[in-house]
Amino acid sequence: MIFKLSSGGYITLSEYLLDCKERHENIVYYINDVHALAPYIKMFEDAKLKAVILDTPIDPHFISFMEMKSEGVRFSRIDSELPDELKGEGTMEDDILESVSKAFQRATGNKDMKVKAQALKSDDIAAVAQINEFLRRNDEMQAAGGGMPWMQPGDISNSIELIVNPNNAVITQIADLEKNDDNEKTSNELCLQVFDLARLTAGLLKPEDMADFISRSSTILNKTVK
Repeated sequence: MIFKLSSGGYITLSEYLLDCKERHENIVYYINDVHALAPYIKMFEDAKLKAVILDTPIDPHFISFMEMKSEGVRFSRIDSELPDELKGEGTMEDDILESVSKAFQRATGNKDMKVKAQALKSDDIAAVAQINEFLRRNDEMQAAGGGMPWMQPGDISNSIELIVNPNNAVITQIADLEKNDDNEKTSNELCLQVFDLARLTAGLLKPEDMADFISRSSTILNKTVK
C-alpha cells in the first residue's frame, strides 16, 4: 500500500512507520482535507513531521481496516492530538486558565466545555478544537453510510475539547478582559471568534453557525479601522 505525503512524494506504510519510529512510534498522521487543515499542515512541515493524505469518502473505513490489519498501529488526523514537536514553550497559571475557561463556556453557552492550555510552536494559532479520533471518524462513516448504529452524525459537536495557546495575543487579551466585568461583551465576541475559527479549521463549524461567524468577522474588522 502506497500513500501520498502532504509534502509531496509517496511512501509505503512500512517505510512511514520506520522513518517516524523515533518521533511517534506506530502512529500514522493523516490529512483528510488539505484546505481546511492548512494551518496544521504548515506546523507539521515546519517541524519536519510527515503526514499522509487520505481524503476520499471511503478512507475512514479504510483506516479502520488498516488498524485492524496492522497490529499496534493507529491512524490519527493531524489535529486530533499534538505531537511534542508542535508544542511550544510557555504555560498559563491555573487561575488564569480557569478564568479563560469560564469565558469560553459563557460565550458558547456550553458550561461543560473542556478548555486546556498548551503552548504551540506557532503563536499565530489561538486555539485548536480537538475531537476524539474514534468519535470523529465514526461520525464521518455515519455520514457516508456506515459506522456505529447507536451514534448519529452530529453527536460529536458537544465533545469538542478546546486547546488554547497561552502565547497567542488574542488569548492573552481575553484573559485581560476577564479581569473586569464591564468587558464581558467584548470578551464574548473574541471567545466566539476564536472558537469558531478553531471549529472551522477542524471542519466542525456547523452550516447554521457560518452566517454568525461571517457577520462577527466583519464587525471585528470594521472595529480595527475606526
